[in-house]
Amino acid sequence: MSESHRKRQKLDQPSDEPKDALGELELVFSGNPSASDLYLLALDEQSGNPKSSATRPEALSGDRQDTRVVVTKIFEMAAEKFKQENPQDAQDLLVHASCLRDFGAYIKVRTMLEESIAIYSKVVQAQADSAPAWLGLGKARLLWIRSTGGITDDDDAAGKDSFNLEDAEEDEDDGLDELYKVPKTELEMFKKAGSDFENAQKHLKAEGEEARKNWIVVGSAYLDYALFQKDQRKKNPSHLIETLVQALRYIGKGSDAKRPDADALKLHGMALYYLADVKQKSSTDPRDDGSRETADAVARLSQARDLVGDRDSDLYYNISEMLGQAYILQSTTAADDDQVLEAYETGIEILVEVLAKYPDKTQLREQLEAFGVLDDDDDGEWDDEDAE
Repeated sequence: MSESHRKRQKLDQPSDEPKDALGELELVFSGNPSASDLYLLALDEQSGNPKSSATRPEALSGDRQDTRVVVTKIFEMAAEKFKQENPQDAQDLLVHASCLRDFGAYIKVRTMLEESIAIYSKVVQAQADSAPAWLGLGKARLLWIRSTGGITDDDDAAGKDSFNLEDAEEDEDDGLDELYKVPKTELEMFKKAGSDFENAQKHLKAEGEEARKNWIVVGSAYLDYALFQKDQRKKNPSHLIETLVQALRYIGKGSDAKRPDADALKLHGMALYYLADVKQKSSTDPRDDGSRETADAVARLSQARDLVGDRDSDLYYNISEMLGQAYILQSTTAADDDQVLEAYETGIEILVEVLAKYPDKTQLREQLEAFGVLDDDDDGEWDDEDAE
C-alpha cells in the first residue's frame, strides 16, 4: 500500500450538525483525499479509537450514534470516490472490494457485499495466486450470509466483532433442531468461503506474525458466522458445530504458543465455549458431551485474562464474563459433586464481580437472580447463604 494510503486526512469543522442517521452532514477535508484515504479514515473512525483527534468533527459529541453518522458518511464518500477513480490495477481493485465489503457489512446492505464479491472474483480470475484476494473473497461471502438476517430458499430475493455474553443465555428451547435444514443458498456460500480460504492458504506468502494475523481474521469470520447462527430462531447444530470447528482450526493456526496473545486466546476460548454449549445441548454421545471443550475454554480464557495488564479494563471484564460462563457450563458436566460445586462457585464469583463493575448488564443480573445468589439489596454482591 502506498504512503498516501497510510496517511490519515484531517477533517475540518462540519458545516452543519448531523440531522439524522443517514447523515445530512457535510464533512470538509483539508486536501483532496483519495478513495483509499477515505476508506482507511472510515475504518479508523469505526474502530472507536481514532489515531488522530482531528478525525472527529468538533460538532459531534462522540457518542455511539454520532460515530455511526460519521463512519457511514465517510464510507459513502469513499464508495463514491472509487466510482470516480474507476480503479483497474489489481491492488486498487482489492482496496475497492474491501471498502465495499466493510461498508456493506457495517450498514447490512447485501447488494454492496455482492458487488464486493464480484470485484474480488474478478481479481482471483486474473491472479489465481493472490492470497489477499482469496482471503477477502471468503470473508465477504461469510459477511454476505450474515447480512441477510437469515435467508430461505423461498425468499432468496430478500435483502455481530465484538462478543457479548449476555446474548449467550438462551431459553431451554433454544431452537436447536437436527431436522432444520440450512438454506441451500447459505450453505453454498459457506462452502465457497471454505474453498476461498483453502486457496488463500495455498498461496499465502506471508510468514510468522503476518500469516498468523491472517488466520486470526479468518477464524474470527467463522466465529462471527457461528454467532449469527445462534441468533437465528432455528439452527442446525451440525452446521453450527462445523462452523465452530472451522473457527477453531484457523484461530489455532493464528496462535503462537511461544508468544501467547490475550485477544487470540479470548477468541479461542469463546469458540470452545460455544462448541461445548452446542454439543451439550445436541450430542447423543455421552463421550462427546462438550466437557473436554469446556475445560479447554476455561484454561484458555484464564490464560487470556492473566495476560491483560489493566485489571480495570473492558477487555479484562469481557474475558472475565466469558470465563464465568464457561465455569458455569463446566459445573454441568463435571465428574463429581466436589468439582461441580467448585466450578459453580468460581463461575458465580466471577460473574458477580462483572455485575458489580457493570450494573446495567440486565441479562446477567437476571441470570444471577435466577441462581438466587444476589443479596436482598440487589447491589451485585454475592449472598453466600443463598448460594449454599
